[in-house]
Parts: sequence; structure tokens; C-alpha cells
Amino acid sequence: MSLPPRDEAMMEAIGQVLIEEIERAVAPLRLRIAELEQRGVEYLGVYQRALSYRRGSIVTFDNSLHVAVTNVAPNQIPLQCSSWQLCLRGTHDDRRTGPRKHGADALGARS
Repeated sequence: MSLPPRDEAMMEAIGQVLIEEIERAVAPLRLRIAELEQRGVEYLGVYQRALSYRRGSIVTFDNSLHVAVTNVAPNQIPLQCSSWQLCLRGTHDDRRTGPRKHGADALGARS
């Protein structure tokens, strides 16, 4: 089916405007994605109350991993505020708190 030249030109112009508007709307998102991908994962070790954290920071707290879902001010403790999301719950294994074995005992050798 063919359109009259005038209608075809109008459809072409509308299509071009739509493409330009979509590109304009998507451009800031492309920049943001590039920035996030360049930064990567930021593991910052054990949570420190006195520090502030950026969105995306990952810390260890209470034997678990937590990620900052917003920028976090000092004293916003994981599990106690909505700025943190639990990523991986650790276990509280009582075997780890016992005395460490050394030498042949650590290898399971029998006397």
C-alpha cells in the first residue's frame, strides 16, 4: 500500500521527530550506565560508623554483606536503616569461635 507523497513526507517527519526525542531522553541514561559500569563493585570492608558511603558501596556487618541503596551518612547502621540492603546473610558458626588447632591436630592426625 502506497501513501500519497504528502502523507509519506509527513510520516517521515513525524518518525524523525520521534527518533530525536527518544535519543534526547535516552542520552542521560546512557551516560549514567557508562558511569556505573566504569565504577564497578566497591567493597569497602567492615562497616565503620564514622564513615559515609556512596550508593553501591558494599560492606560487611554482623557477618553479612550489605549494599548501600542510597548515599549513606555516618551512623546509619546496616539492618537498622533503609539505606542498606542485605545482600548475603552470613552464618554464625560456633565452630569458628573455638580454639584453633595447630600442626598435626589441624590436619586431623590421630595420636
